Amino acid sequence: MLKRTLGFIILIVMFISPVFAAKYVNAQFGFDLRGGACLINPTNFNLNYTNAIEYGFPGISSHTTTPIVGTALSGMVMGNLNIKYFVMKNLAAYLRADLSYSETQDVLSTTGNAPLPDGDIITNYALFSTLYTGVGAKYYFSIGDFNLFPYVAFDLGMNFHMGSYWAVTADSAKYPSLVDSSLKYSVVDFTEPFFGLNIEVGTEYLFTDNFGVNIGAGYKLASSTATYATVSNGIFNNGSKFNLTEVNLSGGYFLGGVVLHFGGTAERNAPETGGLPPMPGASTSPYAPSAQKYETAGDGFFAQKNYKNALAYYTYAAKYAYAGKLPTAAATYRKVGYCYYYMGDKPKAVAVFKQYLVMNPSDLTFRNWLINYINTK
Repeated sequence: MLKRTLGFIILIVMFISPVFAAKYVNAQFGFDLRGGACLINPTNFNLNYTNAIEYGFPGISSHTTTPIVGTALSGMVMGNLNIKYFVMKNLAAYLRADLSYSETQDVLSTTGNAPLPDGDIITNYALFSTLYTGVGAKYYFSIGDFNLFPYVAFDLGMNFHMGSYWAVTADSAKYPSLVDSSLKYSVVDFTEPFFGLNIEVGTEYLFTDNFGVNIGAGYKLASSTATYATVSNGIFNNGSKFNLTEVNLSGGYFLGGVVLHFGGTAERNAPETGGLPPMPGASTSPYAPSAQKYETAGDGFFAQKNYKNALAYYTYAAKYAYAGKLPTAAATYRKVGYCYYYMGDKPKAVAVFKQYLVMNPSDLTFRNWLINYINTK
């Protein structure tokens, strides 16, 4: 169900994004630093783990005051680092590293069960710590002029166990009548590396060109093989009961954190010149990506009361000026609003005028005029 849902979201985002696309991530390389959790259900391991005490020490339940059924493994905490390099405006290749951790423990106790001394008879403990390293690609979309960038990502690599093990210890010295000394310690070490794959959808919101936040959700494929030692290994020698073959750590995950971008340029979000109406008196538009030249062309159309063509040039000029952090950006946005005003599109004119006031809040005269304009029927 989760895989189908993620696939559906990816298709929807890919379909609607070109309609709204206007901006790109303004960076050459960057870092994602995130944390989160993964929901897992390692069925084969949980079956063995939750029944380990019953399998290894049959009949011991009558001497205890705590349940002998263990706690299933159901989740892992995750830390994530992505190092990205933008090979195109909307496409980044990245190196990914995930550190995932989970543990579960159950203790069998005789407390209050006379005549046995109070204490812990058996401890059933499992720890999984894995490091994933992989390579992948992340494709960014954009929504209008917002600094919101949805994305889809895919990567593959290898997982490595970092001290993962499962151990069952029994106090044979304190409870010799219940635990044979040969069963006092049983352990399975997980050491083999295993394949990994991640599919993720998410979004980044950038407060500036260099800093933002990220949230993502995905599905990871990660299943580790597992075998018992062939030498004497306590309760795990009971092959008729234990049948551990894998620890499947696959599952859906969610991550959130900060984004750092570097190497952006003013030109990166500059509009392309294609598709503009011809400059007054010329058959084609010869202008290089320059806010001033776009605005000058817009002024020519505006003087002719050709507000549609003026709007096209002013819009490009405003985007370029904003991307380059030019002091003329606010005034250019105001001209965009004037075009909508004279074209009779009041909602768009109001929206652009409000953006102008955000950029130039000290213009109180215009603010008062806008209030009256909004209230005019």
